[in-house]
Amino acid sequence: MRHRRRRVFIDTHKGRVSAGFTVAAEADAADVSMRLRERGWIAYRLRLEAEQYAWIATVIDWACSAGCSGCSVVRKKLAPVVALKGAE
Repeated sequence: MRHRRRRVFIDTHKGRVSAGFTVAAEADAADVSMRLRERGWIAYRLRLEAEQYAWIATVIDWACSAGCSGCSVVRKKLAPVVALKGAE
C-alpha cells in the first residue's frame, strides 16, 4: 500500500515556494521544523493545511529584512540568528 506524504512550502514576503521535500502524513510540526533547519531555514510559524495536504512554514528572509534591494527567494543557508542583549 502506498503511503501519502505532505508537501512542505515556505512563505516569505516574496511569496510561497516549495521547500524541496515532503514529510510523512503522520509527521508533526516538530518533525517539519527539524527538516527545515537541516536545510538552513528557520520557521517562526508552521501551519497544516489539511485540505491541500501540505505544511506551510512562515520564515523571515533576513537578507531582505536587512534592507537590501532586489533580493529574491532562493534556497540558501541563512546566517545563524544571534540573540541581542537588551539595554541594561
